[in-house]
Amino acid sequence: LYVLYGTAHYLLLPKPAKTPMTIVAFSSAVILFGLWVKLCRSSWPARWAHPLGTIIAWIILANCLAHIYFTAAPRQTLNLVLLTIGVGCVFLSVRWLSLVLITIFAGWWWTTWLLVRPAMISYFDFELCAATALAVIVHTLRMRTYSHLEELRCRDEQHNTALQAALQSAGHEITERKRAEAALEQARAELERRVEDRTTELALANAALRKEIDERARIEA
Repeated sequence: LYVLYGTAHYLLLPKPAKTPMTIVAFSSAVILFGLWVKLCRSSWPARWAHPLGTIIAWIILANCLAHIYFTAAPRQTLNLVLLTIGVGCVFLSVRWLSLVLITIFAGWWWTTWLLVRPAMISYFDFELCAATALAVIVHTLRMRTYSHLEELRCRDEQHNTALQAALQSAGHEITERKRAEAALEQARAELERRVEDRTTELALANAALRKEIDERARIEA
């Protein structure tokens, strides 16, 4: 994007602002590309998210302020307004958001101080103040939303933990019941086998006894 900006600055801006704005835009493009390559090649911890976001916001701010200064157009605050609202939509840390907003205000105020009389600076304050208020509102709403989502996530994890514990307990009970049923089935089979063996023994004994009785009767006859 800043490569396109640099090309556009070189082709469209008047001569006094052409060279410095082109240099600023292409320098920003090189820095952002270097950050992108670094992020792609290595894994950065989450705690670096806001510092990197602040660096990117400062690069954008430098381009905005340079454009205002070199074109001598303090009323062109649209990019600053968009940057202010953008950081409110992206940042989650109050500390880093406050740092960026203070930097935007300080940089804009210092730049316009160099261009116009101090008494006229208040003329250009309204848009930036409104954008700051909107950024704070958006940030507050996002933080409340994330807090609510985090609370719902914690509740969901607690419910899942309780459900898993209940399932494990039920599974343990089912396993124990199956073991008891298997033991009972084995005992029943063992009892049936013993009864069958005893019945066979009694039948054999009965047959032997009858044979002996028949033999005695035949001898006596």
